[in-house]
Order: sequence, then C-alpha cells, then structure tokens
Amino acid sequence: MLKSRHETINTTPTKASHLINVYNHDSPQKSTNCFGTPIEIIPNKLFWVSDSKPPQNYSSAYFFCIDNDLQYFPFNQDFGPLNLAMMHRYVRELARLLQEDSYKQYKIFHYCSSKPEKLANSAFLMGAFMVIILKMSPQEAFEKFKLYQNQFKPFRDASKGECYYECTILHCLQGLEQGIKHNWYNFKTFNVKEYEFYERVDNGDLNWIIPGKFVAFMGPIDKREENQRSGFTPEEYCDIFKLWNVKKVIRLNEAKYDRTKFIKNGVSHTDLFFVDGSNPSDEIVDEFMNICERHFQTPNSGAISVHCKAGLGRTGTLIGLYAMKHYQIPAEQFIGWIRIARPGSVLGPQQFFLLQKESDYVRNNHSLYKKSMSLKMEDMSPIDRLKSVKGEAFQGNYLVSAKERNSEKKYRGQHTSNSRPSRGSYANSTSKADLRANLNF
Repeated sequence: MLKSRHETINTTPTKASHLINVYNHDSPQKSTNCFGTPIEIIPNKLFWVSDSKPPQNYSSAYFFCIDNDLQYFPFNQDFGPLNLAMMHRYVRELARLLQEDSYKQYKIFHYCSSKPEKLANSAFLMGAFMVIILKMSPQEAFEKFKLYQNQFKPFRDASKGECYYECTILHCLQGLEQGIKHNWYNFKTFNVKEYEFYERVDNGDLNWIIPGKFVAFMGPIDKREENQRSGFTPEEYCDIFKLWNVKKVIRLNEAKYDRTKFIKNGVSHTDLFFVDGSNPSDEIVDEFMNICERHFQTPNSGAISVHCKAGLGRTGTLIGLYAMKHYQIPAEQFIGWIRIARPGSVLGPQQFFLLQKESDYVRNNHSLYKKSMSLKMEDMSPIDRLKSVKGEAFQGNYLVSAKERNSEKKYRGQHTSNSRPSRGSYANSTSKADLRANLNF
C-alpha cells in the first residue's frame, strides 16, 4: 500500500545530492539544464527524471529509485550496463507496478542520481522497458531521452587503461532487440533465478550467449592456482552440461586441465589457443567457424561451450563473429547484447576487431558504409594497438580475481546451494514464483 508520496521501491534511501553534474565537470560544454526535468514515457502516467531528489510539487505521484538496489560490479573502470537479470527484474516490477489497482490514480516517477554511471544505467533500464513492454524500437526509446543524451557517458570495456571504443545505451537497446528477435531473451519465459545461480563463480560462472547454441564460461581447472579461490573441474561442468545439452567444449587459453575428462563424459573437445587479450588470427577465426558450422549441421548436436581464462575476451570475440555471420547482427549491437548477457565480455582491441570484421559477415548498407570509412588500427588507443598482436599478460588472471571479488560482494550473506535449478537454458524456462513475487528489485 502506498504510504507516502515520496516512498521508494524497497524503501531504499537515495544518497545522490553530492553527485550532481560529475560528468559535466569533465565536459563543461554540455548543458546541465536538463536535470530535474521529467521525461514523459507513458502520457500522464510514467515519467523518468535525473536529479538529486524526487521531483517536487506533483500531486498524486509515486516516486522510486533503484540506484542502490541494482548495482553494477566493475572489473576495472567499467560501470555497466546492468546485466540481464537486473534488467529483467526492473522491467518486470515496473510493469507490475503500472498494473496495480492501488496505484492507478498515481503518476509514476523513476528518478535517478545525476552521477554519470547511475544516469546511464538508469536510462538503459527505462529504455529496456520501452523496448520490451511498450514495443518501441531502440531508436524510438532512445529518442525519448533527447533532453539528456548529451549527459550520457558511454559504457566502456573491462580492461585496464584507456578505452577508445564507446558502447552506447542505444547499442545496448539494439542488442536487446536482437536478443528478443532471435529468442535469446523472452520476457515471459526468462528464468532470472537460474541466470543468477549460474553466473556465480562458486556455481561455475556460465552464461548463455546464444541460448541452445553457445555458452560462455570460466576456464575449468584441475587444481586452483595460487590466490585463486574458485574454479570448477571438468567433471563438475559436465554435470551442468548434461542439463543444458552441451556436447562440445572449445578451449582458447593454455591447458589448465586434462581435456580427456570432458571426452570421457561424452563432451568433445577442441583447442584453439591464441594469446590472452589479443585478436584471433584469420586461421583461428576460419577454424572456429568451420568447427561450429560442422557441429551444428549434425542432428541433435547440442550446444557448444566456449572458454578462455575468464570466458570474456577471446570467448566473446569468437562467439560474436559467429553471431554476425549467422544472425546478421552488427558488431556494435552484438557487443551491446553480450555486455548485458555476460558483463565484461569483449575487451580492448577485440572491440575494434569485431567492427573491422563486420563487413565480412553482415551484408547490409550500414556495414558496407562502415567498411568504406576504413576503420584502422589508429582508431584504437596506443596500448590496445599493442595488445591486438601481443596480448596482455595476466589479463585473464585479473578478470577472474575481479569476478571472485564481485561475486562475493553481490551475494554476500547467501549460501551456495547444491540444488541446481531443474531446467536447462534459462532463456527458455520460467518460474511462476518469480512472476508472483512481491515488488522487489
């Protein structure tokens, strides 16, 4: 029941007054007049606004803020976008709130801090609501934020150092649209609890990137390295792969386990090593494509699980090339999708590599135009140009360490359950308990 005009979902206090215009201090040419001005999403019903406090002087209004409830856990300087489970929870709860009889007479306001990280993630969530529930195109949804667009800080990759590639809110919404189009994400059947179970490093750290075809996961180990607190053996992964109908593993990093342990459990195995943090050679790309295409031509072939050290950079890059070729998804949109499905994926020079390869696989005028603009190595930062060939020593190690640290923070106080969710691909399963849950992000 609504108790206060300024009540927030989960009654979480908002502490944002000292964060106003942080991004604008770095970009003084950008106007700040937009802050505090609500954007109308649904006429006379749903609004979004960025400010240090809830809007004032609105009668019959309900305000909520999720800045402290849905948080991104960074690897380095990255700050979003929020993952698929958080996005789903937001959209589900907002849709339910708008349906509640007790709120019919209220205008609904989502307000967020003007801190650039919170601003971008909040806008992405509302944009996702518009794409999923209101059936807007990504461009229509993003256009709603026209007043604030100059304030949006682009998302960046999870590597160390400078990032010249900009992953925008629009790219993420376009990636989401692709996910809906290809049934990689289905609002009615997505199992948020299963996603959150398997994303934990102590449960294997697995994510479906293309449900039914490609799983990305952290590299298995026979024994833990120094300072490594987590890690699954091939036998432990095989138990999950039986549930998910995974029949093949492709390893992209140096051997840390005995591959015959997969083979003995009925999972075929292929090695395609290339250096951590680098771009794959044409030979690696061609072999990956040939292996996957032959695999999926076989009836009842099952899915493929791909891993490197952390299951982010090299893994996301090769899956991205397959998606561009076989689903005709542009590079920017795939990067937007995989950053939602598996945060931290595709790093450094690999971002530009996918852009450079797009015209080889995606046959549309947009891709041909980008090819004519001749993306060059010079478009990368100097350090990324070096990484593209030489790689980055210990990149996988620091990404794994960040995963362990973030998983502990995110699920602090929750005990690991030995009882796995009963269904396989969380994109194709559902939980009625989720759909009946109380309003809770």
